[in-house]
Amino acid sequence: MRTTGFTMSLLEQAPHPNAAKVLINWFLSKEGQSVWLENVAKEGFDYDSLREDVPKDKIPVDSRRIPGAKYFVITKHDLLTDKKPADFVKQLLAPLQKQ
Repeated sequence: MRTTGFTMSLLEQAPHPNAAKVLINWFLSKEGQSVWLENVAKEGFDYDSLREDVPKDKIPVDSRRIPGAKYFVITKHDLLTDKKPADFVKQLLAPLQKQ
């Protein structure tokens, strides 16, 4: 198992795949996300969890996700296409403007 950015991967044919699954499940649990947020706050990062049921008091107010709001994630691949990033964002926002 390894982490990169905000991604966890479980390798095929890992020596202890069940142990890795237990770790991933714990990390994504309320307790795991609370511990993670506490530690990244100590390091000075302003990350937030997608979970809405974990304490957010250590995260700067302007970095907190808004409960119930809809978010989209832009990946590096999305930005490396032949489209300009601005065109990509317009395409993503088009359905919202019809509402």
